[in-house]
Amino acid sequence: MSLFRLSRLLSVNTHLCLIEIFSNKTRSLITSFGIFLGAVSLLANIAFIRAIDTDVKEKMTVIGGLNILTIRQKPAENSAEKRRFAKSSGLRQADAEVLQETFPFVRAYLRHSELHWGPIFANGKSSGASLNAVDPEYMRAYKIDVNYISPFSKSNLSEPEPVCIIGKRIAGRLFGDHESVAGKSVTINRISFRIIGEIETEDQFSWRGWQVFLPYEFYKKKFMSSMTNPEQFEIELTSASFEQEARAAFRLKLLELHRGVEDFLVESNADKIKEMKAASAGMQVVLVCIAIITLFVGGVSIMNIMFAAIGDRIREIGVRKALGANNLDVLVQFIIESIFLCLVGGVPGLALGASVTLFPKGVFPFNPQLLTADYIAAITFIIVTGIGSGLAPAIKAASQQPADALRY
Repeated sequence: MSLFRLSRLLSVNTHLCLIEIFSNKTRSLITSFGIFLGAVSLLANIAFIRAIDTDVKEKMTVIGGLNILTIRQKPAENSAEKRRFAKSSGLRQADAEVLQETFPFVRAYLRHSELHWGPIFANGKSSGASLNAVDPEYMRAYKIDVNYISPFSKSNLSEPEPVCIIGKRIAGRLFGDHESVAGKSVTINRISFRIIGEIETEDQFSWRGWQVFLPYEFYKKKFMSSMTNPEQFEIELTSASFEQEARAAFRLKLLELHRGVEDFLVESNADKIKEMKAASAGMQVVLVCIAIITLFVGGVSIMNIMFAAIGDRIREIGVRKALGANNLDVLVQFIIESIFLCLVGGVPGLALGASVTLFPKGVFPFNPQLLTADYIAAITFIIVTGIGSGLAPAIKAASQQPADALRY
């Protein structure tokens, strides 16, 4: 087929399909409504998929990188294992200190105790908070940004003093969003703590906004007598390249400390990252499937309407064929019409779907974002849906014989 013939074929059939669409505006709009909803769902879901992916990457940074190992108390799975575990003293803070002193590739023992979710009081108000006892090394390793009230506050976190750092959401609930927390105090477990800093977060939905950090040394001094063995502790390595070596060395040393009983697990942040990626991938698959199913339903709607329209337009098909149009002309006409119906609903749908990126930061738990490639992929998918929806009706219309069609 020559280029002239191809351009003429597309030009004539595009003109005919536009006449058909504009002469039946109401039917065309109703037919394309399913595609409109599918396009909204598709682009909005892509925007949230991008946001989830970005959030996972940010959380990978928050968990401290690949050079942090977590030693966790292993729960007994049966009575025999329970009796065997009883021979061991269990996981202790002393174990972490021994590992830190023994191996040169250990940078720091990250002292951290996640206390509980509890109430915090101030200014005649109360708020829930995730209470944590930490040391400065933990804050550094986990890249926790803090707006300290004074340049000397940072050293106070390493001292056994009743001071604390609070999240923005807690500060807003207790003191108001625009009020400074400088010099204020809060009451936790009937103990008054002076606020020395506020946790910096990029958006108001960050889980860091509900956290409170207390000095580990103060917690140890005040409550150590009632403390049980920790369920886990974290060790920071000098480099992630020591991960495999450290896991093997820690296992052997802990077996020695625990009388040969392996009642512990040595995990790396690489394991956590794999779990986060798997969870993120599963969510992304669900969102994409929802969008595709919605588009598919819209495509089926267009297919049904076009099959029904063949009966109304069969005489038109007969006249075209009698005047010299071949099967390809009719086939292309119906496929182009199906594509245009998809675009009638798809383009406004994409515009509405993309509007989620215009909302102010913090309205959604994630910040939706789109790339140019996402728009191109969405338009392409809508066009492919149009081709798929119109193909069967187009083949049926093209197969009509002129003599039979002209009888209607």
